[in-house]
Amino acid sequence: VKDMRRWMCAMARPGEWVVQPGTSHVQPPLTLATEIIRSHIFRCLHKELPYVLQQRNLAWTPLRNGGLRIDQQLLLPPKRPGGPAKKSTRNIVESRLPMIGKAARQDLTEAFGRQVSLFLTLGTIGPADELNL
Repeated sequence: VKDMRRWMCAMARPGEWVVQPGTSHVQPPLTLATEIIRSHIFRCLHKELPYVLQQRNLAWTPLRNGGLRIDQQLLLPPKRPGGPAKKSTRNIVESRLPMIGKAARQDLTEAFGRQVSLFLTLGTIGPADELNL
């Protein structure tokens, strides 16, 4: 980390900054939330699993108490017949979903500075999802 910081400081050029002081990120909140959740998918799932999952944001609801509710669906590829006899992808993701949700919820609460309720569900990638419609 220290080497990276030194390198970044060495690469910085004098002049006006593009981002205002005090800005911690420039991503829209929904994009930031999606990336935070994705980082926990990669931490909790191994091998090819994080790469086959797609994320779909279903709802972003500000709550009366000042909190935020985020509903997101993790989409799995359709089950392929004749695959190897091993624990199904769906079972693996279902068993780790609570761990993903808990860790992501903590990071989201910290990132947004308010209580976040995160609801993750599983779905299957359909034809429209494959075409990115």
